[in-house]
Amino acid sequence: MIYTFARDKTLAPIHCDLCDAQLAMGTLRPADGDFDAKYFATCHEHDRSEVWFDIIITGRAAGETVTFGAMVAAEGFEEARVTPVAPGAGFQGSPHYGRLLSVEEMLEHPWIGTFREMLHFVLNGEEALLFHLRGY
Repeated sequence: MIYTFARDKTLAPIHCDLCDAQLAMGTLRPADGDFDAKYFATCHEHDRSEVWFDIIITGRAAGETVTFGAMVAAEGFEEARVTPVAPGAGFQGSPHYGRLLSVEEMLEHPWIGTFREMLHFVLNGEEALLFHLRGY
């Protein structure tokens, strides 16, 4: 599937007691229009470079909104590891996030492939994330 970034991409500092965290967020536009998606990617620098993702996907035909989560950790971009994690821990009950999927639910959800495509697109297209994970 082909995606584009909407013009609402932003990067802003957020509070973290351990580092100068940054939040990258925006909207993805799929070419076929079957889904609407927003991403929130929080960059942390603790013992290693980490990016914590929430990707909110709304299926237009299904009318369902779900949130997938992942953590990408790297000491260099080539060594990046993607780990599924529970999304939106601080946003329980927010209608904007829809249903927050557990790791088990994510792995079994029919949109897991769409989530992976979107995650890959954001990781490779969001300059701030590339810079954060590569370390230069």
